[in-house]
Parts: sequence; structure tokens; C-alpha cells
Amino acid sequence: MPDGLEVAGVFDPTDPTDNPPVHYVWLFMTSLLVGVFGFFAVHDLLWLQRALVGWRRGEFESRPVEPGPYVRRFSPVQLRVHSVVMVTFLVLAATGLPLKFHSSPWAQTVANALGGIELMRVLHRIAAIATFGYAIFHVGHLLQRAVVARERGLFWGPASLVPRASDIRDLLRNLRFFLYLGPRPRMDRWAYWEKFDYFAVFWGVPIIGLSGAILWLPELTTRWLPGWILNAGYVVHSDEALLAVGFIFVFHFFHTHLRPESFPMDPVIFTGTMPLRRFQEERPLEYERLVAAGELEARLAEPPSAADLRRARITGAIAVTTGLAIVVAIFWAVLSH
Repeated sequence: MPDGLEVAGVFDPTDPTDNPPVHYVWLFMTSLLVGVFGFFAVHDLLWLQRALVGWRRGEFESRPVEPGPYVRRFSPVQLRVHSVVMVTFLVLAATGLPLKFHSSPWAQTVANALGGIELMRVLHRIAAIATFGYAIFHVGHLLQRAVVARERGLFWGPASLVPRASDIRDLLRNLRFFLYLGPRPRMDRWAYWEKFDYFAVFWGVPIIGLSGAILWLPELTTRWLPGWILNAGYVVHSDEALLAVGFIFVFHFFHTHLRPESFPMDPVIFTGTMPLRRFQEERPLEYERLVAAGELEARLAEPPSAADLRRARITGAIAVTTGLAIVVAIFWAVLSH
């Protein structure tokens, strides 16, 4: 049983008369789940069929790995942070979901394989602390670049992850492209789906972390807050975790690795570099801006070695296989329930 439930007691968040504040929290989280999953399900199914047609037509010439000049896309710091994010997220999912779906047949099998419920809770909390660690480091690193190094464009402009009006236009153009009503939009440094990926984590870490802390420390929480906060915390923690796991292991994996243009894997997040020809094809606006500013030469890099690609493929295969197995387990649990 997840932490906090034994303190919070039995409750039904779907019943507005049982505990109205908890019901409204459940209503908001459920709407968020349905909205995000529904939108990206339609978006990615349209993308998939268009990509398959484009692949058959020979529209996508470059592949994730090919000879020739490469361009650095991610810095060593970004690669290391992503590695920590990936490992901690997999541990949190593998140790948290068996608690959420504890009545499913596979939950006890996973719990036994991971050393039992108590060890799973310890691993879950260690991964949660590491998650807060990389989040604090990331924010500190951003402030250092903005305040100390006075780096421009971190919070505005084409090189920023902050959403802009052009992202809405790119989304609409991409939908037209998926429906054969227009050309493929010309993307810049960050595409709108990458910004959504980023802010999903930026939003999710404090929300899951705070609600998890409430469940971890129920006695301390109820000294200062009413008891229904535990129930609300469980709803938020459970549903936000399900949202994060479902989004990362289905939609994020599709956007990065499983779409036909990148299948079976895009190694760029593990090597930090991508082929120049692919960079020109997928990020034409960034390429043109670098050429105009005379900065492209500084971004060129050596192709990844065979050893680097092998490590990338092994690491990526483990992450994708584990994530997809967790998604199958979730569907099994939901359908059997």
C-alpha cells in the first residue's frame, strides 16, 4: 500500500459528497490526464501515418547515424543531466507503479524482484532525492549562465525553451502537414513538442515531489494542515506520476526514437551530436542562423566513435524496452481492474 493511505483512510475521490476538496483535485488531475493523453494521441497518430507515407515516398533522406560532418546539439552537462533524469525516472516508475497497482498480478512479481515493498520504498525515496538534486542543479546552472556568464537568449528568442507564439504556428503547420494540406514546417533550435517535454518535467518535479513529501511525512503534514490534504496528496502524486510515465514512455519515446524518421533509435541525446545533413533537414532555421552569424564552424564535431554508438544503442535500448514494458503493465492493470 502506498505511503500515506493508511493515515488518510479509505476514500472515494470520485464522490463529490465524500470530500469536496479532494474531489475537485481528482477532477482537475483527471481532466489533465485525459486532455494531455487525448491531444498527443491524436497528434502522434497523425504524425505516424504521415511519416510512414513519407518514408515510403523517400522524403526522409538522412538517418540518425551516417558518415560525414556532425554538429554538436547537446553539451556534456546536458548529456550528464539527461542520464541522471533517465535513471531516476526509470527507478521511480519501477518502484512506484507496483504500489499504485498493487492488486495487479504483476505488481507482487515486480516487488519480489526488487527486494520487497520496504526496499522498493527506500529505492523510491533515494530516486526522489536524486530528482530534487538534478532539478536544483538545473535551475542553478541556468541562473549561472544567465546572471554570471550573462548568456543571452536563455529565456527568450529562438534558442530558448520558453514557448513563443511561433510554436503555436508550428503546431498548426505541422497538423496541416500531417493532413497533406501544406509543406513540412521549418523548425528552429527547439520544436514545440520538445518544449512540452521539457516543461512537463519542469512542472512534474515540484508537483510530484511536494505531494510525495506529504505522503512520506504524514504526521508532520497533519500538524499544520487538515487531514484531507493526505488524500489530495495521494491523488496528485498518483495521477501526476501516471501522467509523467505515460507521456514519457509513449509520446516522448515516439517523438525521439520510435517515429519512422529516427527508428529504431536516435543516439543524439547520448552522443550529443547529429549528422550535419540531418541538422540541415530537421533544424533549417537554426542552421541558417548559425551560417549567417558565422558560428556553424564552432559547432561542428567529430562523428561519434563505434564505441560511443554501441554504448548509446545499449543504453537507449534498455531505457526504451523498460519503459514500454511498464506501459504494457499499466494497460494490463487498468484493463484487468
